[in-house]
Amino acid sequence: MKKYTLFIAAVFVTVSLWAQQYPYQNPKLSSEERAKDLISRLTLEEKAILMCDISDAIPRLGIKKFNWWSEALHGLANNGNVTAVGCIFNGIIDKLSKNMV
Repeated sequence: MKKYTLFIAAVFVTVSLWAQQYPYQNPKLSSEERAKDLISRLTLEEKAILMCDISDAIPRLGIKKFNWWSEALHGLANNGNVTAVGCIFNGIIDKLSKNMV
């Protein structure tokens, strides 16, 4: 009976630790607080990986693989067979982008 109780207690503690949320995952905190917490948890190597346009996943922090080149911030972006249209800040860029599509 003692072994069974000890086993149940160990499982409960393990599950509680898995369910624990990091501060950067807490939407009640400000963006600045969350960003500082996440950056403090990244290793130097992980920070370097995230600076590439195609970043690998960082599973230990729940960061998924991402292709940053597809953001379309400057107008148009082509990611494989998908074309994304982003912000157009003036009429000249708007006209140029229509000719590109």
